[in-house]
Amino acid sequence: MGGQPSTTIQMPAAPTPPTAAQTAADYASALPTYYQTALQYEPQMAALEKQINEQLYPQTAGLQETLAAQASQGMTQPLPDWYKQNVADTLKSTFGRNLVYNPQAQEQYGLATNQAYKDWGDYYRNLGLSVGNRQPLAASPNLMSSYTPAANMGFAQQGYGTQANVYGTQSQNYWNQQNYSPPWMNMLGTVGGGVGQGIGTGMGYAAMGAMMSSIRYKKNIKLWAEQ
Repeated sequence: MGGQPSTTIQMPAAPTPPTAAQTAADYASALPTYYQTALQYEPQMAALEKQINEQLYPQTAGLQETLAAQASQGMTQPLPDWYKQNVADTLKSTFGRNLVYNPQAQEQYGLATNQAYKDWGDYYRNLGLSVGNRQPLAASPNLMSSYTPAANMGFAQQGYGTQANVYGTQSQNYWNQQNYSPPWMNMLGTVGGGVGQGIGTGMGYAAMGAMMSSIRYKKNIKLWAEQ
């Protein structure tokens, strides 16, 4: 019986370094999927979060909506008669008989009345702003928060670094089978590690790929090794 057939290791193809344009295109092409997922599931997550808040904090969970309703009602409804009467009585007691004989006092009375009416509306407007800026008890998950152009570029660089390290190992195995180790192969691990960290991305392996594809390499590896 014959021996086991020998296995020939093929020279691997160098990985293609990521570019800003291609990474941006990949990011844009995936956005519809992310948005559709967010539209489908985030409302359900928000509803679940609301139920949890109502169970854990039954008093405070409804407080914001109660105050918001009061603020909206106070801003839209006319001034109550009791408030108008209170303003009139207070100002009349302040100005006294001057309201009858002093035109300047009458003018001040009108200005003070308008200011008192404005204060009523300001109270509820400020209440509405306070409620609107209130920190929620718990924030609903945001599926789009981590999918950003910067994160996508980092993911592409990390993937390229992994491919570069694999390429270095496969290339070394190829040259080991040929019983030949080019001098620059000793730098492979260093270049691959640098690429994995986003330092010098694509420079080391692009240059190495150009060397491997040279005419001299393809024609006579043995001749080169003997020089």
